[in-house]
Amino acid sequence: MAIIRPFKALRPTKEKAQLVASVPYDVVNRDEAKHFAEGNPLSYLHITRSEIDLPEVKDVYSKEVYFKAKENLQRILKEAPLNLDEKPSFYLYRLIMDGRSQTGICATFSVDDYDNDVILKHEKTRKVKEDDRTNHIVTTEAQTGIVFLTYRGVKNVNDVVEKTMNEIKPEYDFTAPMEYNTRSGLFLKVIIKQLLMSLRRLINFTLLMVIIVQRAQAVQEKKKESKSKAQR
Repeated sequence: MAIIRPFKALRPTKEKAQLVASVPYDVVNRDEAKHFAEGNPLSYLHITRSEIDLPEVKDVYSKEVYFKAKENLQRILKEAPLNLDEKPSFYLYRLIMDGRSQTGICATFSVDDYDNDVILKHEKTRKVKEDDRTNHIVTTEAQTGIVFLTYRGVKNVNDVVEKTMNEIKPEYDFTAPMEYNTRSGLFLKVIIKQLLMSLRRLINFTLLMVIIVQRAQAVQEKKKESKSKAQR
């Protein structure tokens, strides 16, 4: 069982949330990130892709990039501003795109659980990318990105999530148009709604984390077992 815990979120005011919100750092290249953040000094991309503010720096993994990220974080902390919640909480995040919605629980989890394969890994990551995010976290002294985990559906959890969304007004609720998939020249209008609220009833609740490819791994194991029996 992997243990998840609540945390104190550092987040913008309702009025500035749509300006701070941005696409994940790893779904856009440098030019796209610069385009999305253009004219918006509060865009989170100034933190996660700070090289967009250093046109003279060619190496995106240089120390200058990480120090710029820290500088931008401190600036946006004051200008947005970003406020630290008083109490630890779980948060619900809902995203709606092309008529489809997905809801996730925002929480913290143990790195030890990940290293010890309690949380299963779904892909191999390149060392250069791991070092990049490590340097980013160490320099900014902040966890500026998210890690996606999947878990088996648990009725009690699903019920609390559904009840919370039905009964509590979202802290943020906005639509953010943006360009997407610009590499292929395709222009789509992406509709995003963010639902951020406390889920205190689940504090100290543990969830079994599983990966999407677990089923595929099980199939592979069965194939190996069948092959072994056939060879006998």
